[in-house]
Amino acid sequence: MLRGLYDHSPRFFQTLMMNVYARAKIGIRFSGKYPQFLDEVLRMQWLDAGALVAWQKRRFAAIFSQAQQHVPYYRRLFAEHGFQPAKIDDLQELRRLPVLEKTQLRRNPKDFINPTRKIAYLMRTSGTSGAPIATPYCAESLQWTTALITRFYRAAGADPRDRSIHLSDPRIVPHSEKRVFWRRNWVDNSLWFSLHHLKGDNIPAFFRAMRDFRPVYIDGYPTFIGEIARWVNAGGLAGQLPLAAVFTTSEIVTPDVRKCIERAFATRIHDMYGATEGAPIITQCPVGTYHIVPESGIVEFLRPDGSPAGPGEPAEMIVTSLRIWSRPILRYRIGDTAVLGEKPCPCGRSWPVVEQLSGRRAEWIVTADGRRLSMFSYQVFQVARNVEESQIIQHALDRFEVKLVTLPGYGDEDEAVIRRRFEEILGYRARIEMRYVDSIPRTAGGKRPAVISHVASGSFSSPSDGAGAPEDRKA
Repeated sequence: MLRGLYDHSPRFFQTLMMNVYARAKIGIRFSGKYPQFLDEVLRMQWLDAGALVAWQKRRFAAIFSQAQQHVPYYRRLFAEHGFQPAKIDDLQELRRLPVLEKTQLRRNPKDFINPTRKIAYLMRTSGTSGAPIATPYCAESLQWTTALITRFYRAAGADPRDRSIHLSDPRIVPHSEKRVFWRRNWVDNSLWFSLHHLKGDNIPAFFRAMRDFRPVYIDGYPTFIGEIARWVNAGGLAGQLPLAAVFTTSEIVTPDVRKCIERAFATRIHDMYGATEGAPIITQCPVGTYHIVPESGIVEFLRPDGSPAGPGEPAEMIVTSLRIWSRPILRYRIGDTAVLGEKPCPCGRSWPVVEQLSGRRAEWIVTADGRRLSMFSYQVFQVARNVEESQIIQHALDRFEVKLVTLPGYGDEDEAVIRRRFEEILGYRARIEMRYVDSIPRTAGGKRPAVISHVASGSFSSPSDGAGAPEDRKA
């Protein structure tokens, strides 16, 4: 109902609604314990490896001792395995416990909730491996995460509350809008652009609005920032909007996209990997190296047989969150792979180095009017219910196949919601074949792509040349 009210309201009222929502969110993120947490993480970034591991053990004991008392899943799990989180001497002891699968979170979400923590904010995953998962954040979890992100931004010469432009929300402007493709967020001093309207004829208006706004930084999906950067460079406008930094997330930053964006905006890209479920964050330091942020969680690198992988080996990441109290995750299969580095980074931080990160490829579709839509699965399924796994296959501009593994309770109305979302996002009616299956096969690398497009198979620099998007992100 609120979505319909927003879409059919005048621009002024849309801006008002957006700012009311932003004030509530910003009020939680930057208040309470946030100043204390920020001081703490700014000091901690220079601790040696031994001190950081000692902190991780204390943090783990605090979060999961509380989970042992109040969270049904962990109460049963720890009793079954005789595990006492307050008494672990070595983090390797976590391997006594089984891996937590995404299907368990989807099927029994209440089984993982800590009822002693008041939910302040609900986030949904991007759905890069299927149906999105909702994650409840209490205020303390959100403020700790915000402190870690602030530290990342400050290392790059910016602050989250600086004047900024966001290119990551596909629905900030109604699809029917023909002229003004952005909305002003006065609360957090930013301009939010509609990804739905980002196509050739509109890019000049996008760039003029960005240049007039004079942001300190841009953040968002590299695919879309790259589309604007390509137009800027082709028009001889490189350097006319110099920035302190560009922050990217959710997709692989390919070398050609990185080069294009950095040339257009006369700055460097600072990339971040993080999962809404509360998984550990991986960020680039000022040197450009990817690091696991130790105050965000614990990452195990495992071979296919479950044994620990060594540096230089491609390995699956199994993660334990140290930043979410309200819905703790322990030994969670996040679905991505990486290569652990061995050499220390010249930045001076003793954080683990990641040489290569795989799995977060840009999975987009192409529409009949020439738009590239990234995070398409998330846009479709963020409002869908009773879906356990999903995969969208684009066979033509107007023909899609949707594979679904459903949960009990799925019915005709759920299918109707999915079909309506396709039409709302695409802006036209496409042929959609719904296929209900028992499971969706994984790739040889263990991934289950949320989107496969036989139309959008080209590279960034030449959409029709048939080259596949690179799978790996390298430091």
